[in-house]
Amino acid sequence: MLKLTELENAVWCATVHMLGLDPDNPATQDRVRISWPTYNESGSAPGWSREEDVCFFRAAPKDDPISRQRDTGYRPADGVSAIFSTSYIRVHEVAWIFYGPNSCDDAETVRLMLLHPDVRYMLARSGLYPVPNFAAPKRAPELIEGAWWERADFTAAFHEAVRVESEVGLIESVPVHVPGSETDGDAGDSASGIHILTETEDRIIDTLS
Repeated sequence: MLKLTELENAVWCATVHMLGLDPDNPATQDRVRISWPTYNESGSAPGWSREEDVCFFRAAPKDDPISRQRDTGYRPADGVSAIFSTSYIRVHEVAWIFYGPNSCDDAETVRLMLLHPDVRYMLARSGLYPVPNFAAPKRAPELIEGAWWERADFTAAFHEAVRVESEVGLIESVPVHVPGSETDGDAGDSASGIHILTETEDRIIDTLS
């Protein structure tokens, strides 16, 4: 299961590749940013010029019906315990915010490149798979200090296959008392040698067999 920083790093690398940028160039850190938009010292305007192309993105879990389905099961471990596993599809939503004169073109480039084999391979190495029903980018000029700044937004969802495992103990025996096995003053034969499987044990054994 990806941590948030791992998710952000994977999306950053893919975004840089899709925009044709050099990941080793320090200027790329300002061109594609993970953090929220920064403002100048007065706090009244962005910390970049109107003519500068800048991309921000945010990644976060998304609630989706497919992510609520769980596939659970057991598998043998060491004879006295079992491995309980839960598998499901985790859904992430990534929102890109593009500023600058080429913002609309950059948004459309990312939309098209998400299905490129190279990009899909990059994302698959981190266990991410784009859901290919992308909505068109939206042009949304933003009014800042009396001037309109070009802006375009694009959002896409990604699936991540997740399996979580934990070790659980098995019930080895359960004390059983059989009514009528005792007589007055005499314990008689006990049922300590009898082991009746519980419903839980039955289910685990059926799973492991």
